[in-house]
Amino acid sequence: GGIAALIAAFKLKGGITRRQEKSWARGRFYKEMLSILARRGFERRSGETPNEFAMRIKPDLTEISSKIQDITEQFIAARYGGLPLSRAQDEQISRTLKDLKSSLK
Repeated sequence: GGIAALIAAFKLKGGITRRQEKSWARGRFYKEMLSILARRGFERRSGETPNEFAMRIKPDLTEISSKIQDITEQFIAARYGGLPLSRAQDEQISRTLKDLKSSLK
């Protein structure tokens, strides 16, 4: 898709490393969280940073705000810090997303 083409273009120009590629691909978990929250009426605004979004919705979702913040922090570290997720972190994020889905039903 579009992300794969973008990554390929950057690779051709020497713009990203394999490690960064994996970190960017992991950003899908953040998009999944955004999708879960959007189905409940909590949408990230244009120009709103991930942290700003998490802080804005925190008062409305106090019981799960720590889970939202955890995923947001993992996303920021992977996407902007170029830090790859460990297998344990990946598994924890998957569990947290399942918990979010259950909590917001």
